[in-house]
Amino acid sequence: MKNIIVAGKSLRVILPARDRARLAETCFRGTHVREAGNFFRWPNFDKMLGDKPFMERFRDVLAAAIEENAGALESGFTEPWTIPFTEPVGWTSSVPQTMVNGARLELKRTNGRSCALFVAASDTDHPAPRTNLVAMTLTIRKNFKPDADLVAIVHTMYPGPNVGSFPEEEGDITESKGFVLFDFHHPGGDSFVELEP
Repeated sequence: MKNIIVAGKSLRVILPARDRARLAETCFRGTHVREAGNFFRWPNFDKMLGDKPFMERFRDVLAAAIEENAGALESGFTEPWTIPFTEPVGWTSSVPQTMVNGARLELKRTNGRSCALFVAASDTDHPAPRTNLVAMTLTIRKNFKPDADLVAIVHTMYPGPNVGSFPEEEGDITESKGFVLFDFHHPGGDSFVELEP
């Protein structure tokens, strides 16, 4: 991708190959795949970055982060962000627990150190709703190559609110954050849920 100008500095957005491959199996599975955690607005990361409305919002988020963390650019900083849109972009993989009253829930491990309640895969009466939010976790730092002043390294992204980066989370996510999750193969529905970023 070519550089973009953010806060008066040239910035290169990088999605490492291992993360690109992982996201192709989670949130960029094809715009026709109606499942939780999948974008239907963009078929892949490159199309997302080529979308003018996305880039306008993304630039605003990056500019605010750079301004807020100007002193940390040399060593870099990592933060989660949620970018709101005016229209739906995909099916969320998480909702507040209060939104799934009556759903069959199962406690599952999300990694070796954390767990969460998931809407049961067999509970098709509670499909994953559409969302207008994009959650991302990025590291922004000084670029040590001459091709740009800064780099923004994308670690993860998904449609819906940012409920944390599961590899780093410990304990019960539902208990600590109040969110219930959908498995990535849970059907996506037609309903729209407006959540706070």
